[in-house]
Amino acid sequence: MSQTLRRRRRGRRRRPPAAGAIRDRLGWVAGGVIAVVAVIAVTVVSAAAEVELIVDGELRRMRGFATTVDEALTSAGVKVGAGDYLHPAAETRIGDGSRIVVRHARPIRLTLDGERSTQWVTANNVGEALDELGLRDRAGALSAPTTQMLPLAGMDLTVRTRRSVVVMRDKVRMRATTTGATVRDVLSEQEITLRDGERVRPGLNRFPEEGEVIKILPPPSGVTALSWQ
Repeated sequence: MSQTLRRRRRGRRRRPPAAGAIRDRLGWVAGGVIAVVAVIAVTVVSAAAEVELIVDGELRRMRGFATTVDEALTSAGVKVGAGDYLHPAAETRIGDGSRIVVRHARPIRLTLDGERSTQWVTANNVGEALDELGLRDRAGALSAPTTQMLPLAGMDLTVRTRRSVVVMRDKVRMRATTTGATVRDVLSEQEITLRDGERVRPGLNRFPEEGEVIKILPPPSGVTALSWQ
């Protein structure tokens, strides 16, 4: 090969790729990266579980990677104490569609037929509290409607139960159901008016217990004044 031909070949330079070709190559690379990222994102989202968390009656939907109830509560920042209601148990495994219910304990300052006490319940409203305390079937008069919500700080609640009593007068026995706080209330509910000099046992201001026998006694001989003893 002649020296002239060699010089010509050596003198030739490769042309750089056109700008359009570079853009095409970069586009393919970028598209591939985006596709991989999208696949990873879809895989991650698909692996996350959606859980329903109901805290004191309020529904929250959360998506995450918790595998137990305890992990889900920790992720949601919900604390559960010894007296609180939790279902299912903290160690229970969960998955997509699981439901967790939390009810925090709250105090009820209860006056039941005149007796006061403090009761702790996890109910959301008065009606649920009556169920929890076993008073639903017995409660006759309430100081608050059964639909009233119970705040976490608690509330005062007065309950008078339904009681069966017997009223006796002139050897006639009359059965009655009452929510009255006193014997006087029972007589008023039954529209019984005392005659001059009649006495009542137990006294008019006494609380009528379940099964109480209320006796209306005639006045003693020679007594015409009304006696409330």
